[in-house]
Amino acid sequence: MKNRNLTFIFLIMVCGVLLSASGCEMLLKELQNHNYIYENGAVLVDGRDEPIRLKNNPEAVDVTFKEVLTFIRLDTTDLREYIDRGNPNGAVPFVCSDFAETVHNNAETAGIRAGYVSIDWAEGGIGHAIDAFETTDLGPVYFDCTGKSLFSQVEENDSKIAMGSWDKVAYLELGKKYGAIGLEYAKSPDYAFFEEYDQKWGEYKQLLGSYNSQVKLYNQEIEGKVFHRDTADYQRIQLWEQELITKENALDKLVLEIGDSRYRPLGIVSNFEIHW
Repeated sequence: MKNRNLTFIFLIMVCGVLLSASGCEMLLKELQNHNYIYENGAVLVDGRDEPIRLKNNPEAVDVTFKEVLTFIRLDTTDLREYIDRGNPNGAVPFVCSDFAETVHNNAETAGIRAGYVSIDWAEGGIGHAIDAFETTDLGPVYFDCTGKSLFSQVEENDSKIAMGSWDKVAYLELGKKYGAIGLEYAKSPDYAFFEEYDQKWGEYKQLLGSYNSQVKLYNQEIEGKVFHRDTADYQRIQLWEQELITKENALDKLVLEIGDSRYRPLGIVSNFEIHW
């Protein structure tokens, strides 16, 4: 969850009266706390409404995509409990901005240069926060390590918990659907791969629905009946069974590629900013 602190509105109003636009911008930058990150003059905050603090390591460097994957797999931030603001138990909030901040700082500590990404949706509402890395072999890549929450919903079941990870490769392009794929099925960080994955998921859902409907009808048809060889009914049932086996094999093949559950796309990206 992304939020902003608007404490600089008064300064912006005063600056607008006293200085030119360029002078105003320079003054605001001078007045800003360099330990915080800003967007449009506002401080980005965490779940406690405290400023996000990115701890950059001057010796951190860009690494390969494989090395980033290794770090993400070893980092356990995604296993932390997501705690929303205003929770009834009074627990300290820990939202997507906290997940992204923690992963960023852990990566920098490990010597890997990382970026904090804030995302806005075309439909408005609460934004999102993830992490970015400038890899030496594949360029910019994105990871969403938010734990189980509104931002990490599994469409079919909770198999991701059984796998012990909520880490996801994130797919980010302006004006397009935000995508997230679990590390075990994210074979590429390119957005085109997500579009292909998304298409295959649609095919899987359609095929699964057809298969389940046919299995139900098949079971109703054979229940309590005996079919004798060399009869038309026996041949019809045999053909029907083969068709079901063919669909089942196709489903099994798709599951190997995309899994039997996926993370729900969150929305259309209207804007995003990377803070290094």
